[in-house]
Amino acid sequence: LADLGKVEDSNSEQRSLAKMNGHQVVTFMVQRAKGSSEVTAYDGMQKELKALQKENPKVTFSEVFTGVDYTKSQYTSAMEGLIEGAILAVLVVLLFLRDIRATLISAVAIPLSAIPAFFFMSLMGITMNFMSTMAMGLVAGVLVDDAIVEIENIVRHMRMGKSGYQAAVDAADEIGLAVLATTMAIVAVFFPVALMPGFAGQYFKAFGFTVVLSVLMCLFVARMITPL
Repeated sequence: LADLGKVEDSNSEQRSLAKMNGHQVVTFMVQRAKGSSEVTAYDGMQKELKALQKENPKVTFSEVFTGVDYTKSQYTSAMEGLIEGAILAVLVVLLFLRDIRATLISAVAIPLSAIPAFFFMSLMGITMNFMSTMAMGLVAGVLVDDAIVEIENIVRHMRMGKSGYQAAVDAADEIGLAVLATTMAIVAVFFPVALMPGFAGQYFKAFGFTVVLSVLMCLFVARMITPL
């Protein structure tokens, strides 16, 4: 190295300066990898920082800014909207059917449709992001549509003097095609949205597939579980 030049231990010229509360600090930023969860990355970072601080007691970490709080608040508000929408849908059913049993059966259709939809969303790699939770909130009322039609017709047949079993069979058979057509109409509208190409399609994929999966699960519940 002496043939190439003079080598010595020195300080480089300082080109940037960060201060916090009047003291010079070292700033750094953490970003999630593509396809990973922002909340999961944030929680993992906090865990690692606590471990580093424990190993180096003289070092203190202070959070300056994070967008994760906004993400969490959006998720919370979306889930609250989903729950409120489901409750209001059940109250509307009770108002018109005026039958506690029929209302409870219709209400069960919401979680029985949503939970399997979440399972299939997970298999497709769709996370609980802003678009998917917004889609769930949007279809909260739709999830009881098929169940309402089924249970109302079953109640009508029972009031004609038929047994519960016979009423369920006759009523379900009577409107089966109409319920199927209603659901397929919704699928026909939102499925192309899920297949939208380009940059916008990356956002609307979660929205479209969430709606489609939810209403298909709703159809399954209405045709199989509601009459039972």
